[in-house]
Amino acid sequence: MDAASGNIVARRADSFVRVGAFVGLCIFMRLPVVGVAPIIDVIQRDLGFSSAAAGLLTSIPVLCFAAFTPVASAILARAGINAGVIMCLIAIIVGSGIRSVSATSAVLIGTVILGCALAIANVAVPTLVARDYRHRASMMTGLQTAGTNLGSMAVSALIAPTAALLGWQLGLFSWSAAAIFALALWLIALTKPFRRSALSRVEPSTATSSVPRIDESGRGRLQRLFRSPLAVTLAVAFACHNFAYYAVTAWLPVLLIDAQGRSASTAGWYSSLFQALGVAGTFAVPVLTGWRRWPASRLLIVVASCWVLLPLGLLTVPALSVVWIIAGGVAQGGTFTLITVVIITRSVTMSESRRLTAFVQTIGYGTASVGPVLLGGIHDAAGNWVVPFLVVLAATIGVGAAGLYATKTRAEAR
Repeated sequence: MDAASGNIVARRADSFVRVGAFVGLCIFMRLPVVGVAPIIDVIQRDLGFSSAAAGLLTSIPVLCFAAFTPVASAILARAGINAGVIMCLIAIIVGSGIRSVSATSAVLIGTVILGCALAIANVAVPTLVARDYRHRASMMTGLQTAGTNLGSMAVSALIAPTAALLGWQLGLFSWSAAAIFALALWLIALTKPFRRSALSRVEPSTATSSVPRIDESGRGRLQRLFRSPLAVTLAVAFACHNFAYYAVTAWLPVLLIDAQGRSASTAGWYSSLFQALGVAGTFAVPVLTGWRRWPASRLLIVVASCWVLLPLGLLTVPALSVVWIIAGGVAQGGTFTLITVVIITRSVTMSESRRLTAFVQTIGYGTASVGPVLLGGIHDAAGNWVVPFLVVLAATIGVGAAGLYATKTRAEAR
């Protein structure tokens, strides 16, 4: 093998390791939240929580996504994406260990640590795509969401039998192996001698962008983002999407058990189906926007309509629950991917992408964090699941209304 061929092989191996590290990180991005839902009744009984208090176990990480996102953005700006991801993965492992201690305070503290760590990942991943894979933004964002949904599917299906075998504490901690694997891949990728950090690249200083160009130290940064129609409508669409996603993730298994008489195992598999089918929506976005040349606004109408079908169908025709869960699963993967692609493609520079990502996620996850607790509280007050899922229905309608404006082309927006 000559030197040129050896260099090609080495670069391909490097690319494989880096993509593997990327996917490994994405796989763990929802596990600490999704893994609680199928066994939330077990944890609730063990710790003596009410339904609303049990909802905190899924709401706290989402609230941390919102509250810690500005800090996460600053950490990535100062330390760099690679170092930020390593800190994130180490914190995930530590937080998983603390949460596995059978004490209320430890569970809550570990959950907070996990939420802050995942807030770094939430900002780092789209910024990483903007830095290294801008020319393949749809494909890499699809890969991100696919990895996230596959991880969610696996934990939804397997956490109940794992917890039955090992106890809920070790059952939850066992999934931190994904973070250990991802950390190992990141450390291997960073030892490649011929790969210079993309952080050394010079960003373009002049370009036309739909996102306000803002000085990092300017006091008017937040106000200018609030005056950007694109930023605001993306934030509203993302907030409604995540409110619906985390509310359904937290309470779908319980609804299926309480209202439809499903077994815990069956409810877990249905929940797993909801997560797994996000992969179909994930890859539909690059296929339809790239190969079929669908405008983002048309695709938004399709995925938002599928989102609406989930709560509407569960409330009106529960016998066809599997159909509505399929529609909702496709919708949740497609919506997340589409909004993320719009953020990346509408931003010109890596710092611009990071700022817009932080803004959208702070508002979006801040709103979403109340979803599981609100639905749990409404269920306790109403004594049924009709009113809680009417709230979910309203959120899915909001995805379509705000997202349709945000995904219009510039010509349509004018």
